[in-house]
Amino acid sequence: MTTVARHSGKSSQIELRRERESLSSSREALLREIGRLREDVREAERMRAEAVQHSSDLRERVLCLEKELSESRPAGAAGEIPLEALKGQLLRMWEEENFPEATRDLTEAAWARPFDEVVELVDWLMGKDGGAKLNAFVADVCRLRPVEEVIRFARELDDLASDHPLVGWVAAAASRVTKRNVHRFYVELRGIGAPPARVGDRLLAAAVGLVTEPSEAVALLVNATTGMTPPLPLRATARAVVVGRLWDRTFPFVVVVQLVKEGQMFLASGIIHDLFKRHGVTGVRSGYDPSRIFRGIEQLDTPTRDALFAFVAEMNSSRSAGEFAEVLFHGGRDDLRLLDQLLDALESHKTVDLLFAAESSGERVTSTELRRYVHRRHH
Repeated sequence: MTTVARHSGKSSQIELRRERESLSSSREALLREIGRLREDVREAERMRAEAVQHSSDLRERVLCLEKELSESRPAGAAGEIPLEALKGQLLRMWEEENFPEATRDLTEAAWARPFDEVVELVDWLMGKDGGAKLNAFVADVCRLRPVEEVIRFARELDDLASDHPLVGWVAAAASRVTKRNVHRFYVELRGIGAPPARVGDRLLAAAVGLVTEPSEAVALLVNATTGMTPPLPLRATARAVVVGRLWDRTFPFVVVVQLVKEGQMFLASGIIHDLFKRHGVTGVRSGYDPSRIFRGIEQLDTPTRDALFAFVAEMNSSRSAGEFAEVLFHGGRDDLRLLDQLLDALESHKTVDLLFAAESSGERVTSTELRRYVHRRHH
């Protein structure tokens, strides 16, 4: 009996040792896999950073070359064929379907003709075409002329009866905007155009639409508006921040948080207001699905999300606080952890009562279900 027990105990020890060895081997394999994956992540991040830098370097190179070309316009441009002769030549080329030659002549005119003739050509093209040829000509002017003339060009286009060439100007001039010259563009154009579609706002929106990183958008916004007192509403720009990154749901929230860190509360608030104007939660109680905004908030890292909720609490806006709370209440389905985090932020700033406020119409800013949940949680 003792021999059997001893044998059984020895077998158990062997089994335990085998299990430990197996677990140790599995653990080592998992550690190796984790190490390999971490290395892959570091490599992917390095490649992404290099790609972003390469893209930025290429853009800077293009801008430098275009600037060099714009500044090398021949002094004798005014001595070329008369403008009326050029117009007749273009008409003949189009009639004969010699489009490449006509395009080349228009591009050369955009670069080499005196500024007043360039403006006259725009007016003439509006009457003859008003479409692709006009857009191409306006784009060439924006690409090939010095920045001061590009800005002056916008003022001339604003005086025309049609907004169409100005639309083309905005799209083309956005590629000339950098964080170094954006202030000049915005200051000189912020008062041009009829509100709310001011040219400065439209150009800044188009420039923001070209960037890939939230920090790039923030740099443009901050540099553009430095010293602007009081700040002007940037409705088009806020819209570009909100809807321009369909592949990155976190983009507008990261921009908001970074703007707050830069002390740009007015701009950050404008983006928050446009966020809900675009994606809306006023229809939550009638079946609107707020999951897109919810997912964007959910995908934020913890410090960014905490900073976002703190800003919402500090805004002291019953509408904004209510909209955020409704999104987190309905968007998470049965998962209310994010809502609880927002409520904690509101409580710490003593603004949780914003969720029980009513608008001037008498309608409450939040749904009955949400108010009941908040009441149960805090009372």
